[in-house]
Amino acid sequence: HFDSWHTGTGATDNGVNAVVMMEALRLLKASGAKPARTVRVVLYDAEEHGLLGSKAYVAAHYGTVEAPKAEWNQLMVAFNMDSGAGQARGMSVFGPPEAGAILRELGAPFKDLGLVGAMNSASRPANGGTDSHSFSFVGLPVVNMVQDGLEYFEYTWHTPIDTLERIPPEDAARSATMLAAVAYHLANREAGFPRFTKENLPPVATPAPPAPPPAPTAAVPEKKN
Repeated sequence: HFDSWHTGTGATDNGVNAVVMMEALRLLKASGAKPARTVRVVLYDAEEHGLLGSKAYVAAHYGTVEAPKAEWNQLMVAFNMDSGAGQARGMSVFGPPEAGAILRELGAPFKDLGLVGAMNSASRPANGGTDSHSFSFVGLPVVNMVQDGLEYFEYTWHTPIDTLERIPPEDAARSATMLAAVAYHLANREAGFPRFTKENLPPVATPAPPAPPPAPTAAVPEKKN
């Protein structure tokens, strides 16, 4: 998403990963690859204001598992990167175990670049903190890229130092290379991609109730000499 925090320029949140996605697409075009399916990059706005951009995109194109639109079955899988400027190290897909197995197979050739694996997840939060939740909430398969944290949550996230010099160019280049290859293979996959069905879609996760306030303590009388 392109929605820089008001105190910085939004380099690590989330300009860098928007650029990584665009670079992955550029690599495919520059290589002359001809994927069987469309590989699309979507840049959202207003993620910080309640995922407004991605929610509107999903509603316009896909609908929900209960009320799917024409493009519902055309989506193979969506990818999301929103954990700072570090390189991609793994993938977590909202889908059945078979989905994780496919991604592990596709990522295996990149172990020398530090991509260590993939897993599946059945977590479907009602109110998420990143654009992938707009997809998983309605039942669509979506991958969150696991990244090196670097300085993200400790220093740059929503701070005045979220600026360009915090981005390691080599990390962004490696992530784009891996994403381009994975996207190409998925776009040419004849068997489709496993996803939750309406019948086995995980329930929406309910937030834990707030902890009760601590019990009041009785005042201890002050001792007098």
